[in-house]
Parts: sequence; structure tokens; C-alpha cells
Amino acid sequence: MNDDFYFDSFWELARMRMLDEDSTVKVWTKRHGIKIEYGICRHYVPDFLINGEILEEIKGFEIESIVQTKFEALSRYCDEHQLKPRILRFKELNDLCLQYWNKNINTLREEYKKCQVSEFLCPVEQGISEV
Repeated sequence: MNDDFYFDSFWELARMRMLDEDSTVKVWTKRHGIKIEYGICRHYVPDFLINGEILEEIKGFEIESIVQTKFEALSRYCDEHQLKPRILRFKELNDLCLQYWNKNINTLREEYKKCQVSEFLCPVEQGISEV
């Protein structure tokens, strides 16, 4: 684990664990301080900065036009700061869960809620807390 972090959703927790296990990831953080403006008087904070070069946003079931607007703003920001943008949607995240744990994300989430998930995803022992 890179550091103690809070997560906003189970999807973020699962991604954090994947980043920890990925041998190509040297460092990642949620505490990057980047705010990206989109629309009028709106901004968001991307979920992860990975290896100091990839800004990643986890997207659930959000209105497609909002996701598209955020991705366009993310892409512009990344172009201006020599970073690579990435949005992981449900399908991509679910495919990664199948690859890492041979279970879909909904099964993992249900196991997590029932405290039946492996220690690998247990936040208490690993210094991660849900907000």
C-alpha cells in the first residue's frame, strides 16, 4: 500500500488494491491536489494519479453527457500538463476484477458488505477507510 487513503466507493477500493498489486505501478495517490474545471462553476478531482503520468477517474453509472464533459475536461488538462487521461467505467473495472480475483465486482462488493471478502480487500487491516 502506498499510504493510508480513504475511498468514496467500493469501486475505488477495488482499484486501489489493483494498483497495489500491479507490478507496472510504482506509485499512485489520491492526494494529488488536482482539480479540473468542467462546465460553468463546476470542478472535480480525478480519483488517482498513477506513476506521476496517468490521471484516472472511476466512473459508475453517471449520465453519459456528464461523463463525456468530464472526460473532455480531463483530456484538456492532461494535454496541458503532459499527462495521460484514463476513465475506467463499469465494464473495464469489472473485467479487471475478473482478471485479478476471478470474481465480478458486484460479487466482490456483496462479499465485502457481508465481511466475507478476503483480507486483501479488508480496509481495517490495511489502513483504508470508507468515507
